[in-house]
Amino acid sequence: MAVVYKPHKSAKTLLIGGQSVTTSTDGGLVGPFPTFSINREDISTGDGTYIGTKFSIEITGTATLNVNDEQDITAAGSRQNAVMGAALTALQFDRDSFPTQGTGSLEISPYGGKENIIRFSDARLLSISLPEQTEEEAGVQYLQYTFSFEAYKDASDNNSNGSTGTPANTTYKLSSAEESWELSENDQKFFQSNDPTQNVYKTYTLTHTVSATGLKKYNSSNIATDGEAWRQAQKWVKTRLKSPSEVRNPITTDLMNDSEYWSTTFIPVNMDGGTREAITPDLRSGSVGYKGYNHVRSVSSDLGAGSYSVTETWVLCDQSTVKATHDIEVSIEDDKSQFVSVSISATIQGLNSNAADSNTQDSYANAKLAYETIKSKTYSLATAAYAAFGASGTLRNKRITESYGENKISGTITYSVSYNDDEISLPNAISENLTVNYDNTEGLNQVTAKIPIIGKEDGPVIQKMNTTTIKTVSVTFDAVMEKGYRSSPPTAAAGTAVDEYKPDGGIQQSKTESWSPKTGSYNLQISWEYI
Repeated sequence: MAVVYKPHKSAKTLLIGGQSVTTSTDGGLVGPFPTFSINREDISTGDGTYIGTKFSIEITGTATLNVNDEQDITAAGSRQNAVMGAALTALQFDRDSFPTQGTGSLEISPYGGKENIIRFSDARLLSISLPEQTEEEAGVQYLQYTFSFEAYKDASDNNSNGSTGTPANTTYKLSSAEESWELSENDQKFFQSNDPTQNVYKTYTLTHTVSATGLKKYNSSNIATDGEAWRQAQKWVKTRLKSPSEVRNPITTDLMNDSEYWSTTFIPVNMDGGTREAITPDLRSGSVGYKGYNHVRSVSSDLGAGSYSVTETWVLCDQSTVKATHDIEVSIEDDKSQFVSVSISATIQGLNSNAADSNTQDSYANAKLAYETIKSKTYSLATAAYAAFGASGTLRNKRITESYGENKISGTITYSVSYNDDEISLPNAISENLTVNYDNTEGLNQVTAKIPIIGKEDGPVIQKMNTTTIKTVSVTFDAVMEKGYRSSPPTAAAGTAVDEYKPDGGIQQSKTESWSPKTGSYNLQISWEYI
């Protein structure tokens, strides 16, 4: 019967009591079999999910003098020297091999080589205590001691009942494990099907935090290949992470990925168990199903503490066609003298569809797709605003002004366009203006003779001639043509518009025409005389 501790790194053997000699060992304490106490503490998560078991072992005994030690009672200090040698054996055990990774095999064997051996394969020596000697012992007869160990892996033999001592859920060695979800509403919104004439929907931020503190994992002789504490924590954390599409899927296992004691489900995007409880909107199967975008992971690891933590976030948006958020502003201006204009300004923020483990993003491409749809719908949006404003004309389906900007890095597109209800007769013209000047149309202008008289201080003599001046009509026509329609001036169409004002019997007196193919500016001036 003995207690034996063998550190993994040095493979030395420390014998703790139960023997009269320490032959075939690297040292130890002889004497009667020590007493021991073992405390089993099952480690669980906050909800009671089993993670592992911690064993606290204390070996307490009394070391006697080794029969091979010098024990000449007549020699001063001989027995005290032997006792202090035993103390040094305990205190200095395996210190020359540090760091020893801190663990080893601890065995407590019964007398007679019986089979029920208490064994821990990852026992860590925490402390060695040598209490104050009693007056009876006087420091020269024996040595009391206490060895304190900590272990997490029970490798005991128990042939009497066939127990292996290996519980379930021990794939990863952890001392703690936590997982949390959070759903919050965003300021960003989106239109159904990227159509600004449709309903506006909210976007949400979903936050998922997974963290664990690991324990070192050992094989039969040394630390396992993936046995570092942080690595054990990382391996478990990885099993709980989600891809952008998986946030829609139910979680059907507990934190240790066991479904036996998990009677319900948890759906992250809805923050519920699948039965709608109206705490949050139905983002999974409602009128618009949501999916995760802009997947970002923040990772931290404390190597000394053996911990590993990942916080991942998603922007929840429409799972099918909409991969962007929209900010659209419509403004109307009525100058009361000419026309009503409607202006639309849009900012489109593309969302990244790629998972966090990808170092590329497709937010710009998604913004472009949304832009194409929104651009095609601006006239419908403008006419709706025009009608709501109460304007009485007809809004032309002609883009008067238009601007576009993009940022490929941020995946942002800005776009603005304006329409008006100006009445345009000239095909493919952006704007036009026609001015008519009338002279003496009523024939009341009198022709007079102004005769100066010498010495007449009050001026000349004005003599009516009983006739009138000629009647005239002058028309000025200005237009700006669209790009793509500037290869030639719109002479014929402009002449048709101007001819409407030609007086009966009118005789053309002048006609001037100017044209700028670059700017699309056109001017026609024509005048007629008639009686």
